[in-house]
Amino acid sequence: MFGWGRGYFRILPVFLSLAVGSGCASFSNRPTSVMVQSLLATERKVVTFTLAGAPEAIEQRIIQRASACVEGVLKSSGVVPAGQGVLVPVSSSMHQRLEEGTDADGSRWLALRMDGLIHAVAFGLRLRSQGIDSVEIKAFPADHRKPGRIKELVASGEIFCAWREVSYPYD
Repeated sequence: MFGWGRGYFRILPVFLSLAVGSGCASFSNRPTSVMVQSLLATERKVVTFTLAGAPEAIEQRIIQRASACVEGVLKSSGVVPAGQGVLVPVSSSMHQRLEEGTDADGSRWLALRMDGLIHAVAFGLRLRSQGIDSVEIKAFPADHRKPGRIKELVASGEIFCAWREVSYPYD
């Protein structure tokens, strides 16, 4: 169709930019810490509360409970429309893992990172010590209508097992 004439040389740069650009747009190499900071900056998606207890004990309880339900691969499948009256089966896998980090101010964060067709932080917590027996916790992206349930799940350590229940209601 384009042959070896002028059309070929017009389409080649477009094709190359799409091929190279698509790898950069996947965010597969985007650090989790950058994703965490981005989510924390969106205040409407952050639920903040204080929890009594030693910061290290709270963090260890969450990590221990999360290890039972976080690590692994989620598989999904379905169909998508591909034209008039045509459905095409699709499936994907998401690798999920719990990542930890420390911010410059000394606060700790835990984030459920998911990598597959998309790369994102599905849910996270930021823990900032308020002394030896109190912790300020920021849950993100979280549903601000459910602060009591979020606090209950964090206190029990089950937050990363039930994060879908309290995550921000995307529209």
